[in-house]
Amino acid sequence: MSQTAHDYLHERFRNDAATLLDRAASLARGVRMPGPDATLSRRMADACTDVAARIASLPRAGAAGLDALLTLATTLDAVAGTATEAPAVRAVYAGAATRMREVVHAERAASADEAHDGSAEGADVDDDDLDDIDESDDTDDDVDDDDPDTPPEGRDGAGA
Repeated sequence: MSQTAHDYLHERFRNDAATLLDRAASLARGVRMPGPDATLSRRMADACTDVAARIASLPRAGAAGLDALLTLATTLDAVAGTATEAPAVRAVYAGAATRMREVVHAERAASADEAHDGSAEGADVDDDDLDDIDESDDTDDDVDDDDPDTPPEGRDGAGA
């Protein structure tokens, strides 16, 4: 992820709030749209703003930041469960909790893959390690298997 999970989620919920406020303003001007009315759109925007503010108060990076997002996800589940408002507002909190878990999981999986890829490519190998190669193995000196000019019959000893 090119930005931290914290920054991505914060920006996402700020943008969601702005989109919902734009929708509410359009509906108030008489533009007809399917979905929630202007009042409900504003309440959903308020919930998105609340989520973004909660994210903004957390550590921004590293394992502590990811752990804080998971703790917040649990808190948002509780908010969703106790909210007496419209189902759409509860869905904002429940959806935010779910999205946080997904992003944290993806971030941790990517970090694990990066750590694994680095070790798989021999990141700890240095020039001294290369000097220890056993040069006494001469079982294949007569044929270069990677040489495209070597005819196939010279590679395995069999004719074509």
